[in-house]
Formats: sequence, structure tokens, C-alpha cells
Amino acid sequence: MPLSTAYLAIGSNLGDRLANMREALRQLEAPGDLLVLQAGRIYENRAIGMGEAAPFLNTVIEVKTALEPEVLLERCLRVEDQLGRVRTGVWAPRTLDLDVLLYDDIRMESATLRLPHPSMLERDFVMLPLRDVAPDRVLAGMRVADWAKALESEELSCLSERIWTNPQVRMIAAVASNRVIGKDGHLPWSIAEDWELFLKKTLGGILIMGRLSFMEMVKEPTWKQDRTYWVVTSQPELVVDYGVVAVAALSEALEATQRLKQPIWICGGSSIYAEGLNCADQLHLTRVEGDFVGDTYFPGWADTFRKQIASVASSDKDHAYRFEVYEK
Repeated sequence: MPLSTAYLAIGSNLGDRLANMREALRQLEAPGDLLVLQAGRIYENRAIGMGEAAPFLNTVIEVKTALEPEVLLERCLRVEDQLGRVRTGVWAPRTLDLDVLLYDDIRMESATLRLPHPSMLERDFVMLPLRDVAPDRVLAGMRVADWAKALESEELSCLSERIWTNPQVRMIAAVASNRVIGKDGHLPWSIAEDWELFLKKTLGGILIMGRLSFMEMVKEPTWKQDRTYWVVTSQPELVVDYGVVAVAALSEALEATQRLKQPIWICGGSSIYAEGLNCADQLHLTRVEGDFVGDTYFPGWADTFRKQIASVASSDKDHAYRFEVYEK
């Protein structure tokens, strides 16, 4: 069955705060059963009730997970411990603070966990980054975007840094067991959860793709939302009306975009994947079980991307699949 969606708050005010938060993402994903989809901007705020303690950095991430809510909380507590959190009191500095804010539409109260998080609506450092990833989510009868607007103040500052910065170049694809990725210019399957993952992961990024892949992308109503497109094509006149950057080669696109300090996503088709395999730092795959009839294939990647850093199984009524992330 499809995975559940949860939102986690991440904060740090000891040591290298940003490095702590980035390492938390890696450790959350590493054991499996959890995949980070997107992260809000990073906000700096005063350390409430902690005297002269250093200010906090805070953000919110959206994750897909097979873990039940209390098991997810246990994962968060374990990551806090691994990153050196010392539990000396509620109002104390910490290397890392992880809170489960929301889990699907579940409302619950146990000895260890309350959902939704009981204090989140009062905390600007939670609601502002939550607005970045889920502005239309409704809480207590009001949109997250409206809660955040009501809480905005000059005491909270937004940093230019993003929690997603390195690696900068990523490749993303859905691949069948026989490495088929397309037939007649279309995906051989329709998996809503995979498409949701693609749309959320690529928010705020630069998408590099061939013209045929781009023409499939524009069928998505939100294709323009917070994304920049570089289309590799020998026929730039066919995409000029879409307001994208047309280039003759993948190498030209990579040379130009790597100076822009935004996440770069190589999105196909087949020849661009083959050329870009050695250029990417990370590979994000949806592995669809079974062999499919097709005319477009993903290149062999096992010798290039040897280190698996995330793997989460899921399914819908028609397909079983696994979300995986690899590094070199």
C-alpha cells in the first residue's frame, strides 16, 4: 500500500547547526522505511527560555514513510542521540531537535506522542517552514499559509542557505526491472505516488531534460511551480513559447546551471541519462517491479552508483515498487 506522509520539525543551536540538520536527513533515511521529499527554508530564531544561548536554526521536512507514528518518533529520538543531544531539560540548548508534527490526518494522544503536535500553531519557527512545504494543508480550520502569515515577525529571519545543497547534481527516473523507462514517448505505467514524489523533490530545482520528456512534463498542471527548465534539443523553436532555456547539449546545460547554486535534476530521456550518469552525484530511482514492453531504456548504473543511502518499499493496486537513492 502507498506510504504515509509525515512532517517533521528540525532544529539546532549547538555546534555546526546546519551540518547537524543535514546529517539528520541522512540518518533519518539510512535505515530504510523513510524517504525525505522536500524541505522548507531555514529560519533563525531566538533561543526561547535559554538565556544567552545561541539562536536556533529551524526548518520542516516532508517525508514518506512506512513507519507507524510512534515508531517514527523513536527513529527521531535515536537520530537526536546519535548527533549528541544531551537531555538536560525542556528549555536547554541542543545539537538537534526533531519533532513529529503531522502524520497523514491522524489525531492521537499517547504517553509519548500527540498528533497534531500540540504547540505547533503557536510557533512561528515551525509554521513558516511548514508553509514552504504544505501551504494549503488545513489545521484547526485554517490553511497553514494563513497561520504562518499571522505569526510572521521581525524576530525570525530567513537564511539564504538551504538544507538541500549537496550533492548539487541529481538524476531521477522510474525504471522497470528490465530497465524500460518509456514506450512511444510515455511512461509504461501510471503510479500516482511516484509522480507526487517527483513533483515534490524537484521543487526549487533546475530540471534538465530532452524535448520529448519536457513535452510530457507540460501536461502536468503545476509544471511551472518553482522550477526552472533547461531543455536539450536540436529544435529550440519548438519550446520557445514555454519560456524555458533551450540548449544544444547536456554539457552546455550543466556548465551553466552549476554556477546557480540550486539543486539540478537530470530528468531524461534515455540518451541524456546515459550521458549524465557520470555527471550526477546522486541517483534517485523508483524501481518498478516486473518487466515492461518499451522502446526506451535506462542505462546500467550499478558500476557507477555503488552506495545505496535510502530504500523504501511501497505499492498501489497495480504495481509494487521501491524508492531508492544512491551515491557514488
